[in-house]
Amino acid sequence: MDNKDSCSLWHNRLGHAPLSKLRHLEGISFSTNDRVCVTSLMAKMFKLPFYQSNTAITAVFELLHINIWGPYRIPTYKNHKFFLTLVDDFSIATWTYLLQHKSQAVNVLQQFYSYVQAQFAKTLKTVRLDNALEFTEGPCKDFFSLLKA
Repeated sequence: MDNKDSCSLWHNRLGHAPLSKLRHLEGISFSTNDRVCVTSLMAKMFKLPFYQSNTAITAVFELLHINIWGPYRIPTYKNHKFFLTLVDDFSIATWTYLLQHKSQAVNVLQQFYSYVQAQFAKTLKTVRLDNALEFTEGPCKDFFSLLKA
């Protein structure tokens, strides 16, 4: 079997076309070795599974979601390879900060905390993290323990 005629190859090339449609095309060989396409299965789902939250948020900055993304292969023009996202659960307001190194996250979080206090006269009540090591160890851990006090 020639790889150019493979069903899974044409399935991907045609934007994950359904098998029922590919059967109408000539020259495509079907095999029992073709893998199940996870992307196609996910696209057919009417909603992704998620757990229902029992958290009742009634005001801004009661719950803040924090995550660091990266590193990316191609940095920005100022050599930023990571970005930090902060999302307020109540308002869904989102702040994104570009970082050159993950270690800069604690400084950004401290500045953000000061910003919230100065601009909104609020304090962060609860912070939800993805349990990444950059948040659970070192200076970030110390910063979050000060927030609890």
